[in-house]
Amino acid sequence: MGVLFRSCLGGITIEFPCLGIQVMIAYAALILAYPAPKRYIYLLGGLLLIYLLNIGRMVGIMQLMLHHSIDEISIAHDLFNGIAYAVILFLFYMYTRRGPILGPN
Repeated sequence: MGVLFRSCLGGITIEFPCLGIQVMIAYAALILAYPAPKRYIYLLGGLLLIYLLNIGRMVGIMQLMLHHSIDEISIAHDLFNGIAYAVILFLFYMYTRRGPILGPN
């Protein structure tokens, strides 16, 4: 688990894999590999959305750590990955819906 709650210190330690960087890289690679209108709007908007989802996930996990078991925390941690990849697929679908800029007309 990458988010560690340290009640005696009053803070948390977040490990690198839990920052959502891999999810952001996957999204950016999809957007940059496919030419379509408004590429940079979708790139920046999607990265911001993934970032905000990850912050919400971390806050939710910290709240769960205060009141629930480790099994429930593990489920919440895995649920974020599913939600994040579903958001990526939805955004990529919306991005590609109009078709590529280059190619046959």
